[in-house]
Amino acid sequence: MTKSIWQQKIILSAVAVVLAAGLAGCSQGSEAVAGVENSTTTEVPRDSWFSATDPVTHTLNIGETLVVRTTSTLSTKTNRAGETFVGSLEQPLEADGVIIAGKGTKVSGTVSTADPGGRVNGVAHISLTLTELVVNGKAFPITSSAYVREAKTTVTKDAQKVGIGAGIGAVIGAVAGGGDGAAKGAGLGAGLGAAAVLGTRGAAAVVPADSVITFTLSEPITVPAD
Repeated sequence: MTKSIWQQKIILSAVAVVLAAGLAGCSQGSEAVAGVENSTTTEVPRDSWFSATDPVTHTLNIGETLVVRTTSTLSTKTNRAGETFVGSLEQPLEADGVIIAGKGTKVSGTVSTADPGGRVNGVAHISLTLTELVVNGKAFPITSSAYVREAKTTVTKDAQKVGIGAGIGAVIGAVAGGGDGAAKGAGLGAGLGAAAVLGTRGAAAVVPADSVITFTLSEPITVPAD
């Protein structure tokens, strides 16, 4: 009986040792896992919680230059104020050291004024402004400076018309009435030449197709990055 009691004590002691060793191992394993988690976890600052989802944008400031090539002829003879014209960038646009719109990017604009000029005085002129820039397939409204083109003056041609009229009148007057008739004929011819000038409108103001025009932004524009 005494031997049986000792055997039970030995067995219980062995079980206790095994349990203690097992508990110690679990504790060390938990501490090791916790240590790994603590070493790999980095706290993210509150200020940057949403930075990863915020879109990246670039801004073109006031005064930024846009060099545009027109695609069609614009004229005070064929165009009216309010009509739209289309062109393309002749030079790429850069912001923050990044090209945001390459050469050939589509732009649109409007004919701001198309004044054919008066019959007596005033030279015809046409003005253009940009209204839209297309970036990555999306149109962005823009405001630009105006480009103005005036017609060539016709002062020389007008003077020639008056002179030719006076000369023809003088010849006719000389044949009909001698020297006195020549003077009267010259005056009459000059009057007819002046009437022809007054009845004829001056040359149209024309912006030929493929013209390269420089505009500047009047308001800043913000566009998303690629």
